[in-house]
Parts: sequence; structure tokens; C-alpha cells
Amino acid sequence: LARMDKLAADSIQDNVFDAKKPFQAFQKIFGGAMDITIGRALPGSADLEREKVQKIDRGDYLEFGDLVRYKQAGEELPVVSFFPTKNEWNGTVVIWIDGDGKQALYDGDSVRQEVKDLLAGGYAVLSADLLHQGEFLADGKPLSEQRKVANERQVAAFTYAYNHTLFAQRVHDVLTLIAFVSQDDHGTKDIHLIATGSAGPVAAAARFQSGKVVSKAVIDTGGFRFVDLKSWRDPQFLPGVVRYGDLPGLLALNAPQELCILGEGDDIPTLTGDIYKIRGKAESVVTRPGLAEGLKWLE
Repeated sequence: LARMDKLAADSIQDNVFDAKKPFQAFQKIFGGAMDITIGRALPGSADLEREKVQKIDRGDYLEFGDLVRYKQAGEELPVVSFFPTKNEWNGTVVIWIDGDGKQALYDGDSVRQEVKDLLAGGYAVLSADLLHQGEFLADGKPLSEQRKVANERQVAAFTYAYNHTLFAQRVHDVLTLIAFVSQDDHGTKDIHLIATGSAGPVAAAARFQSGKVVSKAVIDTGGFRFVDLKSWRDPQFLPGVVRYGDLPGLLALNAPQELCILGEGDDIPTLTGDIYKIRGKAESVVTRPGLAEGLKWLE
């Protein structure tokens, strides 16, 4: 992994860092590539629709179940959200996505302790099942391979030259959630994004695509690198991302917004750190050893 990070950083230094405006060049080359590959920005408020499913008073907080639709694409997300009642809402909504979907926020019949702590701190918390998670799974088993077109030649281009990958579609789902929260009529002041499990890379891409809407992000990479994938049918596959800096490149596109990285030990990935330094915001990207420390960083 260290060798791949060095190769990626050396390549970008050769092609970008010598430019008169290195960050603008980086964003144009790498950001432009990701923008095309993901293929969507934040939806507009007129494109979103909420259907209220349930409201449960849990004593210290309210639990809501909703369906959020992005009408233009015919997409629908099952969403769960929690709103503090024991303590005053601080105006911040934490969007928490996980590789296992919204069920990851629960511990049995109750929400997990980290969610309770956020609610006690005055935060509202929202999660959802992204495509092929949770309620999208008939058998409850995680998807092992993503779809492909009916073609005898097993080449990624025959499917993904014309169709979005599952990775891109999940980024679309996160963008829908961010737009839903930012355009809500309850007067949200700040949006924080947390990504755990295998959702870290998706969150990194969605945070970049959403611009400055997300004020802080805690992203657990789990040491993941796209270059380590064994098949283009892996649910995490994203065409061309390795040549664009791999996961450190996606994280770097978050600059100069505040970013806390988990799963990378004590060291910020080289490319990520270099881009933040170029922006004059080296202090805006940090690493933490675990989720508990990442949540403290949000405060």
C-alpha cells in the first residue's frame, strides 16, 4: 500500500505539482475525472419527495422512518432518523452511512451507544440503506458481485461505458441524503458526514461531489485501496480511480474542508496530505485511531 501511495504521489507531482496553480490543476484533472465517472451533483429541492412512514417516541429522542425519493431518476431510499428531545437540538445533522446500511446504527432493539451519545450532545442523526443494502436485499445477504450486461466478452467497458457502477449509484444515494437534509425546512445549520464499514470510499466521493455543503466528515477507510480489488465486478469497483490517485486521491478532493480519517494508522496518506498542504489547510485533515476518537473530533 505504501508503495502504491508513493507511485500515485510521484505521478501527480510529475504532472500537477509543477503547475502554476497546482490545486486547480489537480481538481481539474482528478476532480473532473471523478465528476464524469460519478455523473451526478446534488439534486435540487424540487426533485426530492419525502413520504412519512412512522414516528416513534423513544423518550429521549424521536425515531422517524421515511422514504426519500429522487423523482428525476425514479430512485427511492428507506431512511431512518433520530431527533433529540431530552436535550435541545444544536442545529447539526449527522448523516451516518455504513457498509451494512442503516441497521448498523442499532444494537439489538435500541440504537447503538455512539448514536445515543450524539443525541445526548444535541445532534440529530440520519441514516439510510443505500442501493443493495438492508431493505433492498431479499435474502439479507450482502451483494458479492455487481451487475453486468449480457455479453460473452467479460470486459468492464461493455457494462460501464454505458451504465453507472454500483459504487457510483451509492454515491448518488448519499448525494440524495445530503440534499434532503440541506434543503429541509427545519433550518439545519451544519451537516456532518460519518462513514463506517465499507462505506468510506463512497463517502469520500460524495463529499467531494456535494461541494461545501458538508462541514465535517469522519471517514473510516479500513486501509482500503481500489488497486487491491480482484475483479471489476466487485461492488467497490470504480473505473479509472487507481490512475486518479486511488482512495488517497478521493480523500484529497475533500480539501480544504475538514476531514478526519480513520483506518490509516497515524499517517495521513501522502497524496491527501500534500493537497491539503498546498491549499494551506494542513491542519484541516487529521487521523484518529478509532471511531470514538473520531466522534470526539466532531465536537
